[in-house]
Parts: sequence; C-alpha cells; structure tokens
Amino acid sequence: MYESDEEFDPSEAMGEVIDAAQMYLAECDQSNLAIIPERCMPYPIISAEDVELYAHKLRKECVARKSAGSEIPEELEAMREFFARAARVIYLLRVKLEDADLDATMPLPYTRAPSIQPSHLN
Repeated sequence: MYESDEEFDPSEAMGEVIDAAQMYLAECDQSNLAIIPERCMPYPIISAEDVELYAHKLRKECVARKSAGSEIPEELEAMREFFARAARVIYLLRVKLEDADLDATMPLPYTRAPSIQPSHLN
C-alpha cells in the first residue's frame, strides 16, 4: 500500500489495471467466454482505452438484453461489472494524472512579503 501521494504513481497504477484486465480474461473459463456474444468478445487488451471500450461494449449488451426482457447470464454480468470497475479506476487515475500535470505546470502563487509598518510614532 502507498504511504503518501508522493509515493503513488498513477501511471504505474494504470499499468496494473491493464494487467489485471489481461489476467481476468486469461483466467476466464472457455465455457464462460462461450456465453459472451460475438460482438462483445474480448480482443487483446493493450491499453486503458481497450479496457474502457470493452466495459462500454459489455454495458451496452447488458442494457440491450435488459430492455428486451432477456436474461443476463451471471458470467456476462460478472464480466461487465469487472470491466466497469476497471474503467472507473482508469478514470480516477486519469484525473489524478491530469491534476499532477496541472500542478506541475501551474506557477506558484505569489505572496507578498509582509510590509513593515511603523508602529506608533514617538
């Protein structure tokens, strides 16, 4: 676990999310993948955008099935939930990266040195 924001590397964490998505798909049982419609079948996940796109495809499929009154298999729902959470983490990491970039480019605020005021004239 990270002790402070200075030790937390959002770029490294982004890579960990992508790795987790790759492992998730690699460990999926073939019978689970057979339930996933062809239009939603996973492709190699290489980037954060791939994770987000896959989350979108799975969400779209589940919404379409729900709207049609069709049952959503547990495996499909579990996969949708995993990728939705992964996409959410990616979003939060991007916000963190943007904040870090903004902090790095923003000039330090100017503070005026306190003026010396004569106390009371004797």
